[in-house]
Order: sequence, then structure tokens, then C-alpha cells
Amino acid sequence: MRFKKLIFAIFAVIFLFSFFASSTLAQQQDATFSAIPKATEIEMSDAMSKLSPSRVLPGYPLYFVITLKENIQRFFQPNSAAKAQWDMVLAGKRLREAYQLAYKNDVKGANRTLQHYQQHVDSLREEYQKAKSANQNTDVLSDQMSTQFTYQQSLLASFLQKLPTDPKKGVESDVFASAKHLNNAIQTLSNDRPAIKDFFEGRMKHDFFLPPPVPQS
Repeated sequence: MRFKKLIFAIFAVIFLFSFFASSTLAQQQDATFSAIPKATEIEMSDAMSKLSPSRVLPGYPLYFVITLKENIQRFFQPNSAAKAQWDMVLAGKRLREAYQLAYKNDVKGANRTLQHYQQHVDSLREEYQKAKSANQNTDVLSDQMSTQFTYQQSLLASFLQKLPTDPKKGVESDVFASAKHLNNAIQTLSNDRPAIKDFFEGRMKHDFFLPPPVPQS
């Protein structure tokens, strides 16, 4: 009887150790995949100037007209490659809007716009994969995506490097969530272009931000 209890206790300890080890590893991998490379002042300035600007920001009474027009234009794009290119532009636009809102201390609006950014990045990734599966020409598109992703990484860094403390804390969670969506898209692109993979891995060899650890309950 005692022997059976001893065996049970040993297996219980092994199970708990394996569970916590795998959980910790998963958290570490998730944190790494949400990493944001730090940016120089020039890189952050370039990101703001190169990403598509908006005439008005979310919260403006007629802003819905702009997004309605964007959705209609996207609907009529002829194929997945063209839709991916459109999503790429919209992703950059939403990210820039989110930064401007956060800079004005509109944390709620910034977080909502960051979530819209994540949706555009996911849509871009999906349309890019569809274009590849359909043997559409994506050579120019993949180069454009690489450039835009670089700007987007730099602007995500701007949230953490340039914003005042209060709005930075307010948007931090969605900023790192956005980085995870962006890094997923970068990984998809890198699978087809080794040179692009090397470029982005090189950016991560320098200083970068990681999300704060999740408090243990």
C-alpha cells in the first residue's frame, strides 16, 4: 500500500514539474514572439513619414465615411495579391492613427485602433498566403511588405520610447499584442524569402523590448 502511494506521489511530482516547465516555456516563447526591436530617432521619424497618413483621426464624426470607402475599395481589388497590398496600406494607416491618438492621451481610442491594425495585419497575411497558393506574382508585394513591416516595427517602438508615461502604460498591452500579430506576418513572409528572414532576425540581435511578465496568480 505504501509502495503504491509512493509511486503515485512520484508520478504526481513528475506531472506537476512537466506542466509548469511547459507552461513557463510557452510563456517565454510567447514573450519572445511579441518582441519589438528598439528604433533610432531616424527610424522612428522615417516610420511616421513613410506610413500612410490620415486626413482625420478615429473619433471624428465623419471618420466612418473614410473606413467605408476603404472597405469598398478593398472589395473591388481584383485578386488576393492586390487585396494584400491594400491591407498593407491600411495596416500602416491604422498604426499611425493609433500612435497619434496615444500621443494625444486618447488611450481608449488608441487601443481600439491598435486592434483594428491587428485585424489588417492578419488579413494581409491571409491574402498573401492565398496569393502564393494561387501562383500569383508576389515578388514586388513581398519587397513592399518587408519595407512596410520595418516601418511598422519602428513605429511600435515609438509607443514605448517616445510616449509620455501615462499613455504608454495605457497602450502597452495592445502594443505588444500588435507586435505578435506583426511578427506572425513577418514569419509567413520569411518562409518564402530567406534574405528577408535574415534581415529581420538581424534586427532582433540588437536591443529589443519584451512584454512585462504575466503576474503569477
